[in-house]
Amino acid sequence: MIDGVYGDMNMVDPADIASIEVLKDAAAAAIYGARAANGVVLVTTKSGRKDMPPSVNINAFTGVQNIVRKLGVLDAQQWKSVMKQSGYLPQEAVDFTGEGTNWQDEVYRTAPISKLNLSVAGGTARSTYNLSAGYINQQGILINSGFKSYNIRAKIPLTS
Repeated sequence: MIDGVYGDMNMVDPADIASIEVLKDAAAAAIYGARAANGVVLVTTKSGRKDMPPSVNINAFTGVQNIVRKLGVLDAQQWKSVMKQSGYLPQEAVDFTGEGTNWQDEVYRTAPISKLNLSVAGGTARSTYNLSAGYINQQGILINSGFKSYNIRAKIPLTS
């Protein structure tokens, strides 16, 4: 449950998280009942403070990701030699030419990642507020993979 709503953690920008608590066993069951049999994760988002002047925060990050280590694989000639020695490839099989394709080079790439978060927090004697907007664009190192997220959040609890 995120701010009173069941949902995906991808809906919450990490910059908006104030604290994370894990309840398990009897503590979770006492509060949330049978739905908490496997435990509960409580995510508390940031909020403003009473009598706090407006505070603007900007967090920005950009970088690149790449694969750390590729698997050692056989080229076409090495594969042919292993197959002939093991008896899976007849000696008169079609001759391979070239080194073949290392598919790791074809599917992995250096991928950019960028993140931007803007928040405004503050409060008066009667209420507090925290408004935030965020953007994450993480291209995956595996071609045709990645993650993109946009979010806007307003936390304005009114007190009397």
